[in-house]
Amino acid sequence: MDIWLLHLNLEKCTAVSYGRRPEICTKCNISGEIIEKIESIKDLGVIFDNKLKFGDHINNEISTAYQMLGMLGIVKRNFICLTPDNLVVLYKSIIRSR
Repeated sequence: MDIWLLHLNLEKCTAVSYGRRPEICTKCNISGEIIEKIESIKDLGVIFDNKLKFGDHINNEISTAYQMLGMLGIVKRNFICLTPDNLVVLYKSIIRSR
């Protein structure tokens, strides 16, 4: 990094160790600065934890789907003129896609 004059924002840098026992890894540093070690990270919309389990990601997606379902209830209450076919289209496009 120093040789090629690449500059990193060290405040945004984090480290994740993957494996069966990720807690045994030592501290990481870049240019003498210790990098914060975290247990999970979101990359390209997918949450990875240090044991490569997807429980956090699945729980997050379920929570988002329930929030969308709540919004669909609000839409249904406020727009009385929605036909059942329109409601099904909204459900399939917004909630089931999650």
